[in-house]
Amino acid sequence: MRIFWTQGYESTTTAALEEATSLSRSSLLNTFGSKEELLLAALDRYLALFDEVLMQPLREGSRGLEDIDRFLSTLRALKSSGSGAAGCLVVNLSPGSLASSGVRARMDRYLDALSDGFGAALRRASARGEVPAAGMVARRRLLVSAAVAINWTARVEGPLAAQRLADAVRAQVRDWA
Repeated sequence: MRIFWTQGYESTTTAALEEATSLSRSSLLNTFGSKEELLLAALDRYLALFDEVLMQPLREGSRGLEDIDRFLSTLRALKSSGSGAAGCLVVNLSPGSLASSGVRARMDRYLDALSDGFGAALRRASARGEVPAAGMVARRRLLVSAAVAINWTARVEGPLAAQRLADAVRAQVRDWA
């Protein structure tokens, strides 16, 4: 997962996968079938971690805008070091990787999870009187786009730029109250 995350699909060689997994080429092929199938397994693992660390607290929180702020704060922290500083595995996949219906389905699952999570938090915020019900769809779309942009910025401009963008989005969300 980390090799695909940091190097991208096209740049990840079989030799790099062998080294990262400590498996031989034949063991990799016997276990996963192909580089693309290994990518799909890595994406499934990544999405499970994404759900556990970011989406579950956003989806199941009880504090409305505070839940969104906590999501953005956690995302900001994840962009500061390790693989997270390279952005997001899903966002990092280049258009060449999109030819696979399996990859596309996982990308859609990622975007749907963001949309559903932000939608749930915004509904709670509205019920708590933190934001008006009008404009919820636009706010949800803005937050999904901002999350993707924070990850893309980490990959392209680096962790500090991503953290600054996360801080700017957090300030805007606080202004909604």
